[in-house]
Amino acid sequence: MMKEQIINWLEEDNREYQVNDHPQLNWLIQLKHGDRTVLLGNPEENKSRLEIVYKLNISPEHKEIFNKLDANQRVGFEKTLVMMLAEGSTIYNITRDNQNVPDSVVIKKHLYEQDLGIGVFYDTVQQVVNIGMRATIHFQSLGGSQQQQEDVSSTKSGPSLYR
Repeated sequence: MMKEQIINWLEEDNREYQVNDHPQLNWLIQLKHGDRTVLLGNPEENKSRLEIVYKLNISPEHKEIFNKLDANQRVGFEKTLVMMLAEGSTIYNITRDNQNVPDSVVIKKHLYEQDLGIGVFYDTVQQVVNIGMRATIHFQSLGGSQQQQEDVSSTKSGPSLYR
């Protein structure tokens, strides 16, 4: 029911999307949102929950710059990042490489079937994307050459449970 309702809204709004299978989800919809992809998933353990997910992959260049920061600069950078990510009951996860440098950031919000309406749905998708874009800009503030935004962050590689 929830999946069909969301697909109906997406079609009515002429949105570009793709429905995929995922072993840990009842269903997965990849929603094109501008030049980004937002993942809409329904976990097997909770059929009434919609997870709206945006993944930010940190570019090798920004990882290298981050790695050169001193301890105080790292703490300040990460504190600001966490404050951004924790906004408004957002769930987030920062994965790190073997040098403890951020590798990717997953931003997620939950909606439940009983609270799901078209306005809440689109507002929540936009909130997740906005937080993701602010995090992208935060990493870009480290400097380096100007890159296409897609090189800095992208959800195109899809999930691990959202990767």
